[in-house]
Amino acid sequence: MEDETILSEEPIHWKNYITALLSAALCFTLILIRGRFMSFSFMNHYLGKAVVPVNIQVLLSKIELVILSLFILSSILKIIRIGYIRYYLTNKRIITVSGILNVTFQEMLIDRIEMVFLHQNIYERMYSCGDILCVSAGTKLFMDDVKNAVAFKQRIMNLMAQKKN
Repeated sequence: MEDETILSEEPIHWKNYITALLSAALCFTLILIRGRFMSFSFMNHYLGKAVVPVNIQVLLSKIELVILSLFILSSILKIIRIGYIRYYLTNKRIITVSGILNVTFQEMLIDRIEMVFLHQNIYERMYSCGDILCVSAGTKLFMDDVKNAVAFKQRIMNLMAQKKN
């Protein structure tokens, strides 16, 4: 918009990467264990070697590797997706941008905002992040895991107060 400047840009909080990285690391470790002990199968370990025939063992081991590989791939895709979520606060509106190939833009004019909600659980309070919900006359703008959520909400409230004066 004309005469618009970006006052703040907040990415999604880094804590969202932790679950994806831990999942990928766990699956990668399980694949390494599987490669080190080729005769070891997680299914055999739980079902008992006497129960599972040899030809089924080979099939189960391949299924295990495929499932672990898919978990690693989904973790990597989640990390990439999280990296493309941004929240912008300008002097006239709030903008959320998300997506890699299909980019989604959501925006709300500061003049139209009626209420701003901030939700933080204990975990989010420790890391100074939270969820912000901006409510207007007929729409809602939800921002998930905003880094420095309290400061971001305060900037929004200050802009709202300036616009009313």
